[in-house]
Amino acid sequence: MENTKQLVFIPGPGMGHLVAAIEIGKLLISRANWLSIVFFVIDLPIETRVHTYTNQSQLINQRLQFLHLSSPKTQTNHLSNRETPLVETFNNSKELVRNAIIQNFMTTSLVGVVVDMFSDKMIQVATELGLPSYVFFTSSAAFLGLMFYAQILKDEHNQDISDFKNSDTLLPVSTYIHPLPAKVLPNAMLDKIGRLHLPLSTARMLRKVKGIIINTFVEFELHSMNTLDNDDGVPVLYPIGPIINLNQEPDESINSWLDEQQDSSVLFLCFGSYGSFDEEQLKEIAVALDHSGCRFLWSLRQPQGKGEIGALDDVAHPEQVLPDGFLTRSMNRGKVIGWAPQVVVLSHRSIGGFITHCGWNSILESLWFGVPIATWPMYAEQQVNAFEMVVDLEIAIDIKMEYRSESPVLVTAKEIECSIRRLMFDSKEEKNGIRKKMEELKEKSRKTLLEGGSSYCFLDKLILIPSPAMGHVAQMLELAKLFINRNHQLSITVLIMKLPDYIDPVSGPFVDSVIDSSSSERLRFFELPPVDPTPEWSSKTRGHFVNRLVQTQKSRIREFLISQRGGVKLAGFVVDMLCTPLMDVAEEFGIPSYVFFTSPAAFLGLMIHFQFLEDECSRDVSSFKNSDDGTALLSFPSYAYPVPTNVLPMVLVDRDTWLGRFLDFARGYRKAKGIIINTFAELEVYALDAYNNNNLSRSEQAHPLPSIYPIGPILNQSKSQSESEEAEITNWLDKQPPNSVVLLCFGSQGSLPTDQVKQIAIALDNIGCRFLWSLRRPPQSNNAQFPGEYTSYSEILPEGFLKRTEKKGKVVGWVPQLKVLSHEAIGGFVSHCGWNSILESLWYGVPIATWPLHSEQQVNAFQLVKEIGVAVEITLDYCERNKDQAIVTAEAIENGISKLMETNSAVRHEAKMMKEKSRASVTEGGSSYLAFSKLINELLKNAAL
Repeated sequence: MENTKQLVFIPGPGMGHLVAAIEIGKLLISRANWLSIVFFVIDLPIETRVHTYTNQSQLINQRLQFLHLSSPKTQTNHLSNRETPLVETFNNSKELVRNAIIQNFMTTSLVGVVVDMFSDKMIQVATELGLPSYVFFTSSAAFLGLMFYAQILKDEHNQDISDFKNSDTLLPVSTYIHPLPAKVLPNAMLDKIGRLHLPLSTARMLRKVKGIIINTFVEFELHSMNTLDNDDGVPVLYPIGPIINLNQEPDESINSWLDEQQDSSVLFLCFGSYGSFDEEQLKEIAVALDHSGCRFLWSLRQPQGKGEIGALDDVAHPEQVLPDGFLTRSMNRGKVIGWAPQVVVLSHRSIGGFITHCGWNSILESLWFGVPIATWPMYAEQQVNAFEMVVDLEIAIDIKMEYRSESPVLVTAKEIECSIRRLMFDSKEEKNGIRKKMEELKEKSRKTLLEGGSSYCFLDKLILIPSPAMGHVAQMLELAKLFINRNHQLSITVLIMKLPDYIDPVSGPFVDSVIDSSSSERLRFFELPPVDPTPEWSSKTRGHFVNRLVQTQKSRIREFLISQRGGVKLAGFVVDMLCTPLMDVAEEFGIPSYVFFTSPAAFLGLMIHFQFLEDECSRDVSSFKNSDDGTALLSFPSYAYPVPTNVLPMVLVDRDTWLGRFLDFARGYRKAKGIIINTFAELEVYALDAYNNNNLSRSEQAHPLPSIYPIGPILNQSKSQSESEEAEITNWLDKQPPNSVVLLCFGSQGSLPTDQVKQIAIALDNIGCRFLWSLRRPPQSNNAQFPGEYTSYSEILPEGFLKRTEKKGKVVGWVPQLKVLSHEAIGGFVSHCGWNSILESLWYGVPIATWPLHSEQQVNAFQLVKEIGVAVEITLDYCERNKDQAIVTAEAIENGISKLMETNSAVRHEAKMMKEKSRASVTEGGSSYLAFSKLINELLKNAAL
């Protein structure tokens, strides 16, 4: 096509990042027929679905293209968490990205590079090549503010946010309406020695890009967006969400079961691609479901072994990990499944609540369908997401906002049941509270993507670079789809980085399937060449591995950009929030870089604030880490309420993680021209206000933050499960009454130890609630691996559990979470509070019970419970990386699920309202629709320069 311009998009690691990126890409090219987007996809071995997904996306539109970059191979198979190897692998792909840009794009009209929110090294590649860099921020605007907060805390106050670990400090993160408790900070922020540097570096990089694209919408995170927009130290922000992949294939078994359930009667429990629990926690959930009497759809995944972070497997024999008789007792009102098509489930009329891990995508999806949330964050920024949802936005019920899968505490059945009952049965919540707010957000989330909506905007030629992990890749691909669907002049090239299969066996095939199914001439994929890893890459965490991979791709991206010169003009570089190193390459080429932030705006605000504290205040933000036994409340600019220190993300308060990766990420966010956040204004009003008001850097000398684009909810609509497995889940759900099933799903990276699984099972047994439990097996031998599937659920579930619950519950492995959440039978969602999961749950109005595991999920959970009010708490500070993590008791789980599944609860009402707001935000005139329009206009200006 003559005069076609290209944008390089570098999604972050994980399917969530990739899917959101592709959805944005689709939106861009639909609005600009002269733009194409190239996704640089770094393939992770622990993400086997990437290739399938990208192949499918490329078939949709030829202007969405994918360049796959193979991740380095590793020899050491023991990592302590999943974030580090993902980010390290991604960042070590820096040379690959540079070379790919030089070889493929330097002779074309590149208008910019969009990198993932943690791809600061990719921003360096863009900078080196003179390309404008943008960051695609796939979390919430509030989380973006949190990242800046952490960065400012370090840079301006010389304090590490990790210092607040185990403290009751309330952090004044401006993107949150309330002070952010340190206890909900993401794991990386609390990991002073290992991962603290990552959010700091990311926040620093974010400040340097031309813009930050956020999968959120103004109406959802109004406060966060306003705060960020008014921060002169933050680049232009483009809230273009909610970006949601609504094309998930239904599971016939699940749908059939949900079709048999009454409207809004089913609690959907789903904890994301990586969310799972040990047997003890599973029993607690089961007991809670048993006692609550709620209908449920429970996505039960096999926990990983100690030190493993590979893809989760379905629980082969749920009866072995669930309480005796649970499946039998709950067979008439619950369904236990493995992987669930979350968007499809959340969209189902029967889903009345969503216990979710508070992944940003899940939140946006839940908002899109107006499903009230009960927050159960697990990892990443999910704890702050939960906090934002519960405290700031008051659209979720808190189960356990500070729950962390790295260091899980047992959430008792009583806690879970209480949350389920509030979520599913509380009439006050139904009429005036969470459910009503979720319904309002549902409408707003849809309006925001329509012409004139806040997330509606035009883009030029883009390069998208997702992080290689499944969640990031999937979300970035959804972002790409969003781009091309919104403007016919736009074409997108996705640069693909891949993880080795032994690290992630899911993302690669997923991307391949997306590429195979992509029919758009404006979407193409370019796979970056593999790099050779060293044993050290696998010695720590998955995030470390990914970060190293991203770093190695810069030269290849540079070569790719050079090779693309002369044909089309590149409008921007969209990089995943974990790929900000690649922004350097875009800068070299004068291409504006945007960050796709796949976490909430509140967490973005926290990262930026922490980066401010670190860089501007010389403050060791790790000092927040668990200070004052984790119950101290700290005020952070992007959180409306004080945040308990025990929910501060490990990625920010762990000194090594913060300094090693996340500080640079946060710095990268500041360098981006814009941050694309998978959130919407109505969801994160406070966090977005904090960002827009430049409240994340509380100093007169603070530089403006990049423009922020809350464009969410961006949901992963792509099929990533076999038809037979999905059919089994759907058929089971179709048999359940509406809103009767609680879905327990902890994300693609989430799994729980056996003791915790048993507690969930006991809870489900006791509560009597229908459930669909995605039970995943923890990685067996490699710290960088993703969870896998159990061969037999009976190995970890209590004796007789599957038999007892066979009539009311279903234990499965990996679930099509979005599809499950869309099912009418789902009434609640026990989630790890990964942002993707949170968005998915909100899209369908499914209330969430929070059970965070890792990353920023603790603050996500806090956000959901305390701010947004769409979730109940099972746990807020559970952290799988916490070696002293207490088991979440069956009683706590039962209480949480009980509250979650309450029919007329405020949380359910808020979730329903947020469902409407999330959908309204992406419809014409909606906040995310308008934000996306603003982003496209910005990119068009880039192309004209």
